[in-house]
Amino acid sequence: MDKQAILAAIIDSSEDAIISKTLEGNITSWNRAAEQMFGYRENEVIGKHISILIPKDRLAEEDMIIDNIRNGRRVQHFQTIRVRKDGSTLPISLTISPIKNSDGTIIGASKIARDISDQVQAEQETQKHLRNLEYMLSVSHTLSEKLELQSILQQLTDITTRLTGAEFGAFFYNKSDSNGGHYMLYTLSGVPQEAFSNYSIPRNTPLFSKTFNGEGIFRSDDIRLDPRYGKNPPYDGMPPGHLHTVSYLAVPVTSTTGQVIGGLFFGHSLPRMFTAEHEKLLEGIAPQAAVAIDNAKLYEEVKALSSLKDEFIGVAGHELRTPITTIKGYLQLLEDQAPPGLTKDFIEKALRQVNKLNRLVTDLLDVTRIHAGKLEYSIKRTSITHLVKECIETVWHIHTSHIIESRLPEQEVFVMADATKIEQVLINFLTNAIKYSPRANKIYIQVSVHPNGTTTPSPPIHAGGTALPSLPIHAGDAPLLSPPIHAGDTPLPALPVQPDAPGYVIVSVRDCGIGIPKQHLQNIFHRYYRVSHPHHAISGLGIGLYISKEMIERHNGSIWAESKEGEGSTFHFSLPLA
Repeated sequence: MDKQAILAAIIDSSEDAIISKTLEGNITSWNRAAEQMFGYRENEVIGKHISILIPKDRLAEEDMIIDNIRNGRRVQHFQTIRVRKDGSTLPISLTISPIKNSDGTIIGASKIARDISDQVQAEQETQKHLRNLEYMLSVSHTLSEKLELQSILQQLTDITTRLTGAEFGAFFYNKSDSNGGHYMLYTLSGVPQEAFSNYSIPRNTPLFSKTFNGEGIFRSDDIRLDPRYGKNPPYDGMPPGHLHTVSYLAVPVTSTTGQVIGGLFFGHSLPRMFTAEHEKLLEGIAPQAAVAIDNAKLYEEVKALSSLKDEFIGVAGHELRTPITTIKGYLQLLEDQAPPGLTKDFIEKALRQVNKLNRLVTDLLDVTRIHAGKLEYSIKRTSITHLVKECIETVWHIHTSHIIESRLPEQEVFVMADATKIEQVLINFLTNAIKYSPRANKIYIQVSVHPNGTTTPSPPIHAGGTALPSLPIHAGDAPLLSPPIHAGDTPLPALPVQPDAPGYVIVSVRDCGIGIPKQHLQNIFHRYYRVSHPHHAISGLGIGLYISKEMIERHNGSIWAESKEGEGSTFHFSLPLA
């Protein structure tokens, strides 16, 4: 067999379509694979222009290919679309090479076309799975952002209605009341509530049973053709007020315990609008929705328990107030009449404990009032410097073990505030500083004024591993208060406060105590949060800083803390100037 015959046999037996053409684009050869790929027999295409295989919107590709061939350049693995004889399209990969005559002149081109349908389909499937995964992650993120049940269900209905292309979607779910009764509720997407107002609530009929019994997804290209459709008295066909539904898709949502929470229902007025792909999407979303709904229900239960707890604390607090007040009154009478000595000392200690108990009851009642939105504020123009001085004096008389050094502006600084509430925050800061500084004997408090035009700092959550900023401590030329206030070498410069250009004031309380571990700093203002110290047993309910935060933020201020374990902490709050 000569070389030409061998070459012809190879071309004829190739699984790839091998076509040759002139530089003008006329087909000159056509192998058996080309016949199978494009549907034309050899005698149908020889002499015809190659454009019979090219979609109209891709004719420019041929000019590009011929231009490369004329310049002796090979075109490799060019992916494109070509047209079969029956008009269907085919994705192919082309390799085009110039054909030269005996003297080296380019006279045409040879094309090798490979069917890449399987590859393209695999890529499309991969892309589809990636898109579905993105949808799942997006839905999971969206549903996990909220804990309010109705909001979660509305978002779930909106998202799934949009993903399926349904004209309307609804989620029906069972709700239990406090008496153990059940009733059906729903969320709706795609149409206004008015369009749904006359829509009867789905019953557990044969058509809906698969969904409400959690048996799986049910899809119908035309629900009107289902033998179960319209066979449930008192309706014959579409119930009155029902949205016109042809394509139908229903998905049960089942909790992690296996209980059917409810069902997603989708409708469209045209047939065959929902696909197996939509089923797969919803099959992945339904378990995520179930977890989000379970979490929301748990959150509702926790809120209900928390409400009962706050109610109990409120009642108990008020009941405790009367005996505490009575005990305190009798102790004060005894203190006035007791002679100096052991008895008087015992009475004073008992009074201190009663005062401590009274503060705890007050704090607990404040927490319940904050949660109920009933904590009242009396906002007036108040001197923050005067409040600081009074609080220093009050705390020092009770805790004589520590010296409180201060740095205050020479002029009075005014804010719009409820003086009682800000005093409560200041005393909380100071007493905490003393309580958490068992081996130190000094506490520092500073008031700094920042007139308008300066930038309000973003409060840091914590200082991490960096050292605490230095707070210079001065009190001017003379003591401000009866407690010992240690003055520096130079007087504090006056900090001007301009009435027509208010800014903000920052109050900082620093201790040199045990500090707060970094991992606890972001939580210390949460309700009932307490930092446990392995070497320090410190009493408290973990509500003082929570109350302080609520009060400061109610004054349009900010509160934050910095700390370094083993070296101390600095607590700050800022308030707008009056």
